[in-house]
Amino acid sequence: MSIFDKDDIVASNKPEKDVPPIIQLYESIKAENGGVFPIPVDADDVIRALDLDKSYHDDVRIIFGFVESQKCMITKWKDMEETCFYLLETNTDNKWAKAIDKKKTNDLLLKVRRAELLNVPLIPRDSIDIERSYINSDINGIRTGEEFEQYCASLLEKNGYIRINTTPGSGDHGVDILAEKDTITYAIQCKYYSSPVGNSAVQEVYTGKGFYHRDIAIVMTNNTFTKQAKEEAEALGVKLWDGEVLERFEH
Repeated sequence: MSIFDKDDIVASNKPEKDVPPIIQLYESIKAENGGVFPIPVDADDVIRALDLDKSYHDDVRIIFGFVESQKCMITKWKDMEETCFYLLETNTDNKWAKAIDKKKTNDLLLKVRRAELLNVPLIPRDSIDIERSYINSDINGIRTGEEFEQYCASLLEKNGYIRINTTPGSGDHGVDILAEKDTITYAIQCKYYSSPVGNSAVQEVYTGKGFYHRDIAIVMTNNTFTKQAKEEAEALGVKLWDGEVLERFEH
């Protein structure tokens, strides 16, 4: 993930009108953060925050490829909005502008503007300063999704679940852990997120439950769930265990 390189910006011979708006935000971003650059977000952070389906993923990654090529960073929705707008309006000689799906990027721009208006949090997953909801001291040290899966497995064992097995990292069909308790079998997906978990996780684990022939599907997270995720879970009979539930399991 790149950050602004002031020397590269100063050395640029491009006319100011050709400089992406995000670069022009350099001084204001610095001033807003007391002379210290904030930790940038990446494509996955935006995908998760907007709960985007897979049809948008390629365009988001192209946008971040452009940002990185310009030695810039995205730290807030305004940066994302300016970059989308630039790529939509720039001439077709720009390889990044050629690569994006204009319709999808325009839709994405509208989603970004709506997120900004609604104050949807845009938080970097790898920030050491992330303010996570409902995280207790036992999982403060977790840094990766794999570590969180191991934590969830140990929590299940602590609460009387048996035959606990983690699935392969790839091709897991939306299920991270298989477990059993009182003759009832479970398919569980683990989501270690810095923002609320969306409905895609619910859909994935519901499908995985059928693949593994399990009785009940569960999504476990250190965070919370979006309204859409809760509604879909209720409709599909998927159980949602958020950070508050995990904290109760600890005691």
